[in-house]
Amino acid sequence: MTFQPIQALQKAVESKNIRNIRSAISSYMVSDPTDSRGEIHRAVRHVESNGIKNLWEPHDNEQFKNKNEWDKEYYGVLQAELMFNFSKERFNHALEVGRTVYRKNSKENNNTSKTSATSKWDNKSPSNNRNESDIKKFLPVLIGIGVAAAAVIIYLVNKE
Repeated sequence: MTFQPIQALQKAVESKNIRNIRSAISSYMVSDPTDSRGEIHRAVRHVESNGIKNLWEPHDNEQFKNKNEWDKEYYGVLQAELMFNFSKERFNHALEVGRTVYRKNSKENNNTSKTSATSKWDNKSPSNNRNESDIKKFLPVLIGIGVAAAAVIIYLVNKE
């Protein structure tokens, strides 16, 4: 299967704009934290195959949380931290956290929905539960995007 990069990634690669390349790769991570389609790795290979050599920064030696502390909020924090230190170590760790947290939550949601379907006389409204779940699911990602957007704006303002 041929990889078709999103327009933002393609433009960033063509202009060799490292900050925008990193941002575009982060977009893939936000849209598919488990990398179920494999597009995150294909995006990185696309960048590297186009001669971009300085995608990765040296790791800032920050220690990562233990696996038992991983959650969606931590994944959002890692997304934001990638905008300040796009190291291969942090990137791979974020991928592992995303796969673990979102797969686990996907399984829990499947089990919850099966339980809810069998208890149709439950007083709680399923739609309210679903809406709360949706908000909680994407809140860390939205926080990460907000932090990343703020970093880009600060960078652009200081550049001028």
